[in-house]
Amino acid sequence: MVHSKELKSLLIPRALIENVYHVLGFCCVAAVLVILNIIKPLIFSRIVDMGLVAQDWSIVKEQCLYFAGIAVLIATASFCQGVLASVISNRVGVIAKKAVTEKLYKLGYAFYQKFGTGDILARVDGDTEQIRNFLMTILYYSMTSLLGFIAAVVFVGYVEWRMLVASFVIVPFVGLRMYMFRSVTLNSNLKVSEDRATSIEQMTSGIQNIIHLRQINLDAWSLDKIKKGFQALKRSSIIRDSWMQGGDAVTMLLMAIGYIITIGYGGLLVVEGSLSVGYLFAFLTLRDRFNAPVYFITQSYQSYLAAKASLQRISVFYENEEEDGISQSSKSNGSLKFDHVEYRNCVFGYNGQNPCLEVNAIFNTGWNTIYGNNGTGKTTVLRLLLKLVKPAEGKILIDDTDIARFNNQEWRHCISAMPSDTYLFSGTIRENIRLFDDTINDHEIVRILNDLGIEEDKLEGYAYLDFVVSDGGRNVSDGQRQKIALARVLVQDSPIVVLDEPFSHFDGPSKQSIQYYLKRKLTDKIVVCVSHDDVSEITDRAFEIKNGNLVHT
Repeated sequence: MVHSKELKSLLIPRALIENVYHVLGFCCVAAVLVILNIIKPLIFSRIVDMGLVAQDWSIVKEQCLYFAGIAVLIATASFCQGVLASVISNRVGVIAKKAVTEKLYKLGYAFYQKFGTGDILARVDGDTEQIRNFLMTILYYSMTSLLGFIAAVVFVGYVEWRMLVASFVIVPFVGLRMYMFRSVTLNSNLKVSEDRATSIEQMTSGIQNIIHLRQINLDAWSLDKIKKGFQALKRSSIIRDSWMQGGDAVTMLLMAIGYIITIGYGGLLVVEGSLSVGYLFAFLTLRDRFNAPVYFITQSYQSYLAAKASLQRISVFYENEEEDGISQSSKSNGSLKFDHVEYRNCVFGYNGQNPCLEVNAIFNTGWNTIYGNNGTGKTTVLRLLLKLVKPAEGKILIDDTDIARFNNQEWRHCISAMPSDTYLFSGTIRENIRLFDDTINDHEIVRILNDLGIEEDKLEGYAYLDFVVSDGGRNVSDGQRQKIALARVLVQDSPIVVLDEPFSHFDGPSKQSIQYYLKRKLTDKIVVCVSHDDVSEITDRAFEIKNGNLVHT
């Protein structure tokens, strides 16, 4: 059962409220369609009884014109119904996607370690689209058959109410069929969704890292893994479709039985004289509409099961913890002097495990360098300062104020960060450096790039700023990528600077020149740098992680 809190989390009720005028318009069009579909068989019966049976051609022509007019009106109203259904379902779908995406941007570091990119993309796009499809199915495809059914019931009830009894004989059996197939259909839908997400994740990972995989001769292994994912998706899809087709076959059998009962009984009434030939013909044109409950229940229920499976997958996002401090109200930092950062009795362990890192340190204005072997927790010290993760115990203070009191986004405005895996987005170098801050002018950017030695890369000033970088910076060298990242840090002019392996792609004189330049440029900042390189010549205070403890050396 879909819980109301899950729907509320996707803001679907709000979406429906925002579409109240479209919903009212849809209801008005639906009412018009019911009336028109009642009038249509009445005109048809007159064509048969008063025209064909009575052999009056003038009445046939007159009623045919009325019939054509009604048909045009029904087609027009159906078009309007479809457009309104599309508008409502797409608006709800977009609001759901926005809500899920907003939630994703609030989730903590542990979530992104647990879920792969492909799985997240599949859930945000594919699963929210399935919810949209469910609404479209209900509002248009299923509703069309339901409105026709209502019109048929009114018409037949007006002509001969006893025919309604025969028409509803199979409905309990349809309900039984739905009940018997509900669990297996839901589980098969879930399995297909999971296999599709896994397949997308494998493809995303393989294609994004194809060059790296070739270098270590694992491209064939990756391709084989993707193919196996396709095979698993094929098997689960076939099983899902087989169950659905089996359910449809049972439904078709029930429909045939219902057809025999209702049409046979109608023929008996004609023989008895209780039903005219015209009404019988009109009823025959409506016979499929009495199967509408079957169509409506089948289409709606199958779409519901798919939407429910999608909603359950999306709800997993809401079961994960948000990043601590992402949603709290802001606290002004205007009174801070940014003299020092203190880690006071900070203890940290990933995923709630036993503590792997203990930090007691003060980083003063100047250059603070952290050394240590791979995997000892150097980058974790930076993540704690950036509030990407939070300590299990202890706190981090800025001028004796706990940073936990600040909204995360507000706090990160105080920090210029350069992670080890520098990310460049698709855009010009200018956009990648100033991060859409129009107050940063080109002259300042070019000056910093020149100071970083950009001319060594045979790239010049202002023309260089218009160079379009591909997503991830794949069309620039590692050294160029680091220089762009350092320029990004420097133009922000934040009081705290976080650098994770900032010199890893520089060598020789270039590395030393950039080190001295950064030292001069960042003299009045609190610089926390993680490095495997020896940067003792520019370091004011050195720290090292030993046996899970950060110690001053």
